[in-house]
Amino acid sequence: MSHITISGIGSGFDSANLVDQLINAEREPATKRLDSREIELQAQLSSFGSLKGALSAFQDTAKSLQSSTIFQGRQATSGNSDAYTVRASSIASVGSYSIDVNQLAQSNKLASASFSAVDSEVGYGTLSFEFGTYTFDGSDIENGFTANADKTTKSVEISAGKNTLSDIRDAVNAAEIGVRASLVNDGEGFRLVFASADSGDNSALRITASDSSDASNSDNQGLSQLVFSETTRNMSRTAKGLDASITIDGLAITSATNKLSEAISGVTLDLRQVTTETSTINVALDTASASSAVSDLVSNYNALVSTISASSGFNFETKEGAVLLGDATVRGVSLQISAVFGNFVSGAPGDFKTLSDIGISVQRNGTLSLNSEKFDAAMDANLGDVGRLFTAPKGDNNLGFADQLESVIGRLLSDNGIVGARTEGINDRISDINTQRRDLDERLSSMESRLRKQFIGLDTLLSRLNSTSDFLTQQLANLPSLNPK
Repeated sequence: MSHITISGIGSGFDSANLVDQLINAEREPATKRLDSREIELQAQLSSFGSLKGALSAFQDTAKSLQSSTIFQGRQATSGNSDAYTVRASSIASVGSYSIDVNQLAQSNKLASASFSAVDSEVGYGTLSFEFGTYTFDGSDIENGFTANADKTTKSVEISAGKNTLSDIRDAVNAAEIGVRASLVNDGEGFRLVFASADSGDNSALRITASDSSDASNSDNQGLSQLVFSETTRNMSRTAKGLDASITIDGLAITSATNKLSEAISGVTLDLRQVTTETSTINVALDTASASSAVSDLVSNYNALVSTISASSGFNFETKEGAVLLGDATVRGVSLQISAVFGNFVSGAPGDFKTLSDIGISVQRNGTLSLNSEKFDAAMDANLGDVGRLFTAPKGDNNLGFADQLESVIGRLLSDNGIVGARTEGINDRISDINTQRRDLDERLSSMESRLRKQFIGLDTLLSRLNSTSDFLTQQLANLPSLNPK
């Protein structure tokens, strides 16, 4: 607030400076008190922010342990990774399986005769594509065709003026009928190649054409140049449609694709090449995920304990307490979480009822310790029972440790939880300090206006008194002397 003042005109007294000093004397202690309180509250808010972050990280770890698949992991290894790769899900049975890859699945491919250029005109009309299985005579020549009942005939229209090799390629690909078209330069010219998008011997291509040059598809002119069937082979077969063929534990298995997900329950095979000798697939328990999740639980809980100690502990060397020393909310958080680790999971199967049964124990300083040797032995003995100690199957009212921890932390971090309520209370108090600052400014502004008015009045009065004094002095000096001498 700015003021225009003329001080001490009549009295010579510097009232403006005195008013400033009086206002500053009133403002300084109040401002220091509010600043000090806000710094304290901001420090508390920051400490609770760190606590919430540590709680959230610990909650995420607890949530990860609620996934039963962590304790049902399977690890599959391939005895010949060049020939096939293998993956196992949680339902795969632990064991070994012998395997031979006898044949890979492949798509049927047909190539046209050579053309001089990609813009060579072929013909126009309709190309029809059927999918099915060919039979062969003794010289490997197609002599019969059985349509695939699951796939309907697909047609592609080739219009006049858009009937070059590249036009036909683009039209077939744009139709998305399950056939891939491409152009290949074989050194003598360009050939149009059709390949079935699906592999397997039931996805072979039978191509017929309808154009103005020859409705019978036999003249090898126009679109008829792209005909291929059991009776007319104007294109060349460059690859048969074949099923994959493997042998597992002496049993013959075929597949239309090179990915087999049902040959071994819970195991997915990706075939790469034919084998020359028998190899072995091994399926074993995968304890790595469970071990990592439990280690994270221990380390994140210890990080939480460290955060709580840093924000509410007492340093005996410096004789100073932390920002939240003695805070009831922090103490409540610590007690509620630590209480879970002493619980007994009565519904857990087998011999694992407490965390100490699998090597997790509480130390004197409140942190957790993981005995890796004991924990690994417990997982090797029964990985599923270890999992039940942390989380219960769906519908089971017996909550495991991970279930209990996630529930407790969820309540603590909820809007109505003690951490959220305390944080909201601190923010309200900081907001109140800002209100007090505004009130202080308004009060001092009013006080300053009042003081300036009072000093202006005082200055006017002193000016008048000075004038009266000067007048009286002058009059007295002009009186005749009462003593003639």
